[in-house]
Amino acid sequence: MELKEYIRINKTDCPEGCKFKNKNDLSIVLVPPPVNPKILLISRDPTLDFLSLYEYSRHYNLQERRGVLFGAGIPRLLILQVTRFLGRRDIKDLYRIFEIAYWTHFHKCPTDEKNKFTTICANRWLKKEINNVKVDRIRTIVCLGKDVENWVKSNIPDNIKIINLPHPSGRSHKWNNKDDAKILEAIKELLHVCRED
Repeated sequence: MELKEYIRINKTDCPEGCKFKNKNDLSIVLVPPPVNPKILLISRDPTLDFLSLYEYSRHYNLQERRGVLFGAGIPRLLILQVTRFLGRRDIKDLYRIFEIAYWTHFHKCPTDEKNKFTTICANRWLKKEINNVKVDRIRTIVCLGKDVENWVKSNIPDNIKIINLPHPSGRSHKWNNKDDAKILEAIKELLHVCRED
């Protein structure tokens, strides 16, 4: 199954034991993939705040919808954090994320403080996505946040490059440490991938 076919999953196929399976008011969040994905961008979970925009974006065709969701969501926040971290130095290539990244989530249903994410979702869906990225020739996974990083470490194929960055939300204070060599190296790797043809 190719990635573009995979994203047509439906909630009835969620694993038994998932506390979100029977919550019909919570949609599975699946952002349309680009035409030629090169990066798999994984954030932890969509929030309930994101859900209203996600539902509204259904008014658009797939590529317009993708642009709206990227422009209002985690990909945009990532670009803002990298820009601040580097002091607004040359990051124009980073905007290619809008064209080449397939953005997905560790946990597919929206969560909040009461409804915490679980690994049961990643064990079912994200594992399939990672296995399917080979089909679409994606060679880089960008993990945003420790939860994603820790899960991916033990569930990835050997031939995929992993770039680990802090989650770009305002809650992560790791971006404030401008001297963090790991973040700087990860940004350089990400920019390199964005520049490749």
